[in-house]
Amino acid sequence: MNLNRSCLYYQPVPVSPEEIALKHAIDEIYTQYPFYGSRRITAHLHKYRQMLVARETVQQAMREMGLAGICYFSSMQLHTAAEQPPSLKCIAPWEIFGD
Repeated sequence: MNLNRSCLYYQPVPVSPEEIALKHAIDEIYTQYPFYGSRRITAHLHKYRQMLVARETVQQAMREMGLAGICYFSSMQLHTAAEQPPSLKCIAPWEIFGD
């Protein structure tokens, strides 16, 4: 048999209640403020919910839940770049989405 023993004996680890509480809090904040990114959500968690978590932890949870902050300025940059004013020669529309 070509089966690793690690696959045979693997026991999945259940999600901790702290992680579930964190994801619920992030979801509530994101629903109320969809333009918040991981930095502002982390600050909101620290200030209003007294949850001390690292920004990387919030980023990972947001990535797992498929959340991303809405950035108003990148869309405004795209409209400005599309107009191609003479004073703005260094920006290209495809560079906007790297932000």
